[in-house]
Amino acid sequence: MGLARDQAPRPICSAESEPRMRWQPVDTAPRDGRPVRLLGRYPGGESVVCVLGSFEEGCGAEGWVDERGTPFVPTHWMPDVPP
Repeated sequence: MGLARDQAPRPICSAESEPRMRWQPVDTAPRDGRPVRLLGRYPGGESVVCVLGSFEEGCGAEGWVDERGTPFVPTHWMPDVPP
């Protein structure tokens, strides 16, 4: 699933986020492959960022990845809200 060339990615971590939701420790996040909002860092990175990602496993490896499949080290999560 990709974005059309004229379609901008929707912000997933903004002041417009669902006010009833709160960041939760990543240990409580679903690990079934469904996309969620993740707050953390890329390996070797210093900046804390928010991404859409999921927990993936296969080929002898498992862990959190962003929506492009890049490894990610989250500390917190919240459900993704459909646009």
